[in-house]
Amino acid sequence: MHVQEIPRTIVERGLDIARFPIDTVTRWAGGDERWTIAVDRLESSVRETAGRLLKDDELVGDARLQRREAAERERALELEVRADETERRGEQRAKAIDARAERAQQAERERAERREDAIDRTERASEQATIAKKTAALDAKEKALRTKATAQRLDDAADAVKAARKSS
Repeated sequence: MHVQEIPRTIVERGLDIARFPIDTVTRWAGGDERWTIAVDRLESSVRETAGRLLKDDELVGDARLQRREAAERERALELEVRADETERRGEQRAKAIDARAERAQQAERERAERREDAIDRTERASEQATIAKKTAALDAKEKALRTKATAQRLDDAADAVKAARKSS
């Protein structure tokens, strides 16, 4: 082991020991990635400070790498949150569109029912008018037949009166 590696190993093991209870609590509390990122940033700051104090470029480089990784994970987390939000908004829009479509379909069904009802009423009114015309025609024909029958009886009676006068 190189002399420079001893302090670096002590710093790294010390950070591992300090981080253990924090990681345990974070996992126990549900493993929120934000806590892990915050702890990584804190650890990278401690690692960088120790590296500068010990003049260990590898510790400083590891700290910068750890900070970049934390930033990338934070960016990924933000993108995931945005994606979830976009998905949620998309689902809400889809539900709203579905609801509007359902209302439009319902309105169209109601309009179709009203049109059918209007057609049925028109057909019934037309049938009733036709029946009324036929009834009036039959009534007129019956009246004409009665009038004709009465006229025939009157003609027969007149003929009988004429015949009776001629024979007398």
